[in-house]
Amino acid sequence: MCSQQETILRTFYLSSAMPVHAASSSEIRDALKDEHLQKLICDIDKSPDPINELDKAMGTDVFCIFTNKILSAIKP
Repeated sequence: MCSQQETILRTFYLSSAMPVHAASSSEIRDALKDEHLQKLICDIDKSPDPINELDKAMGTDVFCIFTNKILSAIKP
């Protein structure tokens, strides 16, 4: 599990605010083409307990790699 990423993503998910420069990152857009990652994100979004789904997603390599890309894009 990626503890720093988990904390940031929880805050990020709960605030529903994605910086524009992160959304415009080609690495992030390319990562979002992965069907497994898409399913994980949809599961989080549709879940009645999104924090639990986020915890599960953080245990997967594809989601941890994705969170690292987001962190790289939003760090000043």
